[in-house]
Amino acid sequence: RKLPLLLYFHGGAFCISSPFCGKYHRYVSRLAAEARVVVVSFAYRLAPEHPIPAAYDDARAGIRWAVSHRAGNGHEPWLNDHVDFNRVLLSGESAGGNIVHNLAMAVGDPGFGLGVGLSGIALVCPYFSGSKPSNMWAFVCPSSPDNDDPRINPVGPNAPSLTGLGSKRVMVIVAGEDGLRDRGRLYYEGVEKSGWKGGAEFVEIEGEGHCFHLYNLESEKAGILIKRLVAFFNGKS
Repeated sequence: RKLPLLLYFHGGAFCISSPFCGKYHRYVSRLAAEARVVVVSFAYRLAPEHPIPAAYDDARAGIRWAVSHRAGNGHEPWLNDHVDFNRVLLSGESAGGNIVHNLAMAVGDPGFGLGVGLSGIALVCPYFSGSKPSNMWAFVCPSSPDNDDPRINPVGPNAPSLTGLGSKRVMVIVAGEDGLRDRGRLYYEGVEKSGWKGGAEFVEIEGEGHCFHLYNLESEKAGILIKRLVAFFNGKS
């Protein structure tokens, strides 16, 4: 039978890591097995050699490539033969979660013309910031170092309305001991208050740090996080 398609974007502050890192490969392999989804784990260009918006541009190119298989005659047989393109999902950790948000906003723009909608997006420990200066954002995006750039602060004064999210559902997962926890909560609250018509969920895993699950997939709390994601991907949460 046809399976949902999960498009996954790794973390690494826009400047390190890749889909070939063991921690990401093990994680998405477990998601594929437990959620029964086909996963495409994307590489994207990294700063400082390729500053923002290169990562966003690559994400847009990636989703267009994946969706080009919906007629069954694309380059990748796994996508041609096994994917239900009525169930396309996005997920990512940290910088990958940020990319997921920005990609969902692009998909929600009628001018993007993707031709399919998103069943859901899951942001795990997403990398968002606020008006407080961030040396990291200035490093990866020297052309727009202000932390109120809507790409890094989607609830800031210059950000477009979150009603533009091109997804039916949103899940935000944060870790209780993560310095980015409150920004993730603000994002969830912003989605809820925006008038967006989809369904939003917020999950906090207490007592854990940033992207904790990637470093110990067999831990009890990593298992809880993965079960919540599996239920979300299968429309059961």
